[in-house]
Amino acid sequence: MNAESWLKRAAEFSPNGNSITSGETLQFAISMACAFYGPASQQVEMIKTRAADIPKQKSGAYPEILIHEFAYGVIQIWWRKSTLVLFRT
Repeated sequence: MNAESWLKRAAEFSPNGNSITSGETLQFAISMACAFYGPASQQVEMIKTRAADIPKQKSGAYPEILIHEFAYGVIQIWWRKSTLVLFRT
């Protein structure tokens, strides 16, 4: 696995998502979790479950944007954690 390629792609995501980018952002977050933790991991299941629950909430906001924000947060947490580990070694 090439961690640098994952980090580069993760850095390309913008916090300003829309209904077009929310699916891509979520798919990347799931793919990233599958690559690093395995497709049957708790991390992957948590991402899928949380993303599926977002449209069911009665928040009044656009679910696509909320899904993007959630997935973007997952990516950013992983990206920050990974870059810290890479720079320490």
